Amino acid sequence: MFTPAEQAAIDRLWRSKLEQDARKAPAADRHRSHRLTDYVAHVRGIPGVESVTLPVGKGLEISRFTKGA
Repeated sequence: MFTPAEQAAIDRLWRSKLEQDARKAPAADRHRSHRLTDYVAHVRGIPGVESVTLPVGKGLEISRFTKGA
């Protein structure tokens, strides 16, 4: 699975996104400030993980562990 440091980074990104959603930040601000590109690059760099962005809204990242992971 994820190391404690990786999990902490993912938690920070999601907490930031949820806070932005709660205060109804404009979509353009949410996209810039939560740095989802960092999350995507991180997840795609983990050995044994397949990840793809689906064209839903601003993008929906779907990830899965492969059989060998």
